Amino acid sequence: MTIVEGFFRQITKLKENINFKIQQPKTNYLRMRNNQFNVYDEKRDSRNLLLNQPPGSGKSVTVAFCMGKRIENNPNEKVLIVVPQTFIAKSFKNLLLRYEDGSEIHWDIHKDFCEKIFGKKTRALINFLKKKDFSDDPKERIALTTHSAFAQLCKKVSDIDDIFENTTVVIDEAHHVLYSDNEASNRIGSLIGNIIDNQESMNTSLWLVTATPYRGDNNPLIPKEIMDTFDKVFLPFDEHWETNIQYIENFSFDFVIYKKNQILQDVRNLIKLGKRKSIIFCPFNGHLLEKGDKRNFRDLLIKEIHKEWPECKILDLIETDGRYEKKQILLDNEDSKHVDIILTLKIFDEGSDWVHAEQCIDLNPVNSLRVQYQRFGRLWRDYFNKHSVYYYMFLPYEADFENEEDRRRHLSKSYNIFVASLLLQEIVEPLTYPSKLKNGNIKKVKLNPFEEAVPDDGQRQDILQKIIYKLLSFKNNNENPEPNEVKEWIGCVLTSNHITENQDKVINHIAKILRRNSDRNNVIKRKPIWEDSLDLGWMIDEGFDKIWTNEIFDSMLVIGTNTSGIKDFEEFRKIILCKKSIPENVKDAEKLANENNGVLPIDHWLKKNGYSGLMTCKYRNPSYLAHIKQLSRSEIAIYKNVKDAEKLANKNNGILPGDRKIRDKGKSGIIYCIKKYPDAFSHIKRKLTKSIPEHVKDAEKLANENNDILMNDNQLLLNGYRSLVTCKSRHANDFAHIKQIKYRKGEK
Repeated sequence: MTIVEGFFRQITKLKENINFKIQQPKTNYLRMRNNQFNVYDEKRDSRNLLLNQPPGSGKSVTVAFCMGKRIENNPNEKVLIVVPQTFIAKSFKNLLLRYEDGSEIHWDIHKDFCEKIFGKKTRALINFLKKKDFSDDPKERIALTTHSAFAQLCKKVSDIDDIFENTTVVIDEAHHVLYSDNEASNRIGSLIGNIIDNQESMNTSLWLVTATPYRGDNNPLIPKEIMDTFDKVFLPFDEHWETNIQYIENFSFDFVIYKKNQILQDVRNLIKLGKRKSIIFCPFNGHLLEKGDKRNFRDLLIKEIHKEWPECKILDLIETDGRYEKKQILLDNEDSKHVDIILTLKIFDEGSDWVHAEQCIDLNPVNSLRVQYQRFGRLWRDYFNKHSVYYYMFLPYEADFENEEDRRRHLSKSYNIFVASLLLQEIVEPLTYPSKLKNGNIKKVKLNPFEEAVPDDGQRQDILQKIIYKLLSFKNNNENPEPNEVKEWIGCVLTSNHITENQDKVINHIAKILRRNSDRNNVIKRKPIWEDSLDLGWMIDEGFDKIWTNEIFDSMLVIGTNTSGIKDFEEFRKIILCKKSIPENVKDAEKLANENNGVLPIDHWLKKNGYSGLMTCKYRNPSYLAHIKQLSRSEIAIYKNVKDAEKLANKNNGILPGDRKIRDKGKSGIIYCIKKYPDAFSHIKRKLTKSIPEHVKDAEKLANENNDILMNDNQLLLNGYRSLVTCKSRHANDFAHIKQIKYRKGEK
């Protein structure tokens, strides 16, 4: 028996003995934290609310406190809580709540459509929403469902207008919403648009709950003019850290640069540093290992972990078989403490609640600030005996590439991840500014002029990314830029994004973001690099000129040096900044077409051979390349089948085999294409087949020899008349005048 199998048997036996503890009411009452009380005291009756608080700050419990009183005081009101995945449902269930006035509520959800239920979940959800009469138990008026089941209401209900009557809809992880006014809207966005349009008549409330109130794709959750009507509650991360976190004392955020095929060894090296409760985000498709997929990578990773930590209990959430049962282990803190490491792909990106997690090893980092923040937030469940948390982001070091386009794409991805990390640092540990008090003392104040000018984190990421690329390009052309020149370049980007108010303060703050990280001269070091070791207060007194040293450029260079072997800014420009113009891409396309019989190669070939930029240009500027022919998808399919037919013919003495042999070889597409596009195959010799009249003549002859009755299909097949049977089945009208023996049971 393996360690993992023994672990699961131990947990199963434990559950049998305690009758699955989570089902029993808890004995410890929850009291409100300050941030929860503020929401309850001021906003619990809000019709529309955006609750924006950090991961681990207790947003789910806040909702329970507020909604518990709402349904107790309003006997006709229902509450529907919508979560993105079933695993998050745990946060909203089975809570004993004690209010400031001493009253108590046992909050639980009787209508949990996230659980496995008999029948269809969407139909059960519709029945709940349409129900008018409930018992005296308030818990019967609370339901929980998933985003996907909620979205299905668009398809299942013909008239949505009145289905949410007297209902408060709480959308958890609301950054998944895309409002219906947008052309690319999703179904949840459409439903929310409907709720907002009919709120007055239907008495409907809408609460949006998220740690990251932006999507990360430049689309707003809902239009600004509507969002401005919402009540808003925002809790900054640093305030949450100071007021709510009792046990966690410090944290670190490190980059780990690994070389090809050394990623497993580097994971093992981290485990050597400390055997911590860890979440490991694994790659989706095994691109980190040659010729591997996610399961192969997982198996190799488990072997490597057990070399260093033989008794490690690993919970594998990558394998879909038995995943539901595995997730149940994490629903109870006592059960889940037996887990040492969780292997996952995306399940832990948001909302998951494993309080024991001390370390996150991100082997598949993304350049989305939203996802980074959510993953980082998995560590911030405050728990006794948990004093430090660690986040390791793995970036691959690559020096050899097949072509410059691959190198540029690799560096761009790594650099975008770095940019997102800079802003994540701003969220978690804001810069401090000195402020003089009346008595002459200096007090550090946390301000963020950049955030004030651009509230949306996703938009700030986009702007900072543009600024960094601008500065890279500028530095390449001017080795020793003057401070005012650098300031002007940053200002140009801000102005183009309509940021003109207090622009000097915003520019200086952005410079400090970069200056603050200039000591990252070795990002491979295993040490906390988010320590606020630089006192930036003197910069304000001395003037902004002191910020504009070359160190802000050094911090840009360090990530490229460690991920792609970049040496200087000139090389940066050649690789990441110097993209070909439209005329240059057109010339490349014409040259490739001339070398390929006047036809531009297919996109797959372009991407594989380093012409991704040409491919992008072709889709963004189709009119410039309209004169260059490229095969369409259907033409590509014909071309592929013609080539397959030619190969089969060459192996068959220059003659294409019959349909049966073609099907046996798994090439049925050839048969379809021959019928639809016969001219494309005219150069290939084919096995001669009889026409319909010839088959009719054969059938008449056989019938004449058998008392004017044609033998049945089985007998025809046995006597070698397969093509006649096929022709007769396809063209029955042509054979209607010929009688045929019916097949008799038992006849051979």
